[in-house]
Amino acid sequence: MDEDLLVFLIIIGAVVVIVFYSLLSNKFAEIAEMKGHSHKDYFWICFFLTVIGLGIIGWLMVIALPDRGSTIERHIDNSGKSDIKQYEASESDELPDL
Repeated sequence: MDEDLLVFLIIIGAVVVIVFYSLLSNKFAEIAEMKGHSHKDYFWICFFLTVIGLGIIGWLMVIALPDRGSTIERHIDNSGKSDIKQYEASESDELPDL
């Protein structure tokens, strides 16, 4: 009976860890997408590096990504609904009028 409980707890723990790694990798993939890069590619890079214990490398890689000019803004209103808007950055080097 004790062995069955131990196996069950290990399986539950593994599922919880995988779900946590997936959520964490998804957040970093959203950051990569905001910078104009592929969500799918950076999700899997961050996920696999996190699984093998090198997650910090994937996270730093996403943080260091250059901005490709296309950004996505995510706005959350008072009702909790998310609104995603994508726009192209302007080519001008001038600062906007205040």
